[in-house]
Amino acid sequence: MDRGTVLDLLAADEAAFARDAGDLLGVEVPPLDAFDGPDDCPAWPDLLARRKRLVRRVWLLDDAPFGVTLAGPAYEDNPVLYANRTLRG
Repeated sequence: MDRGTVLDLLAADEAAFARDAGDLLGVEVPPLDAFDGPDDCPAWPDLLARRKRLVRRVWLLDDAPFGVTLAGPAYEDNPVLYANRTLRG
């Protein structure tokens, strides 16, 4: 898995993401409405739908061989919404 693959996955429509991430990771990708959020994302209940979709995607890439973060650059303090396990490790 390389950065280009990750960027393509994050930008893909929902059907393409589920198919491609499932193939790449060898897992069935749960639909967004069946996903309760990562345990280490306390802001989950308050996130907008678009951010929830992105956090779920980054969470599914927890074991990528490089760090993946999702941040809110529209805000002055650029808060990190989620960082994958590789980055946190």
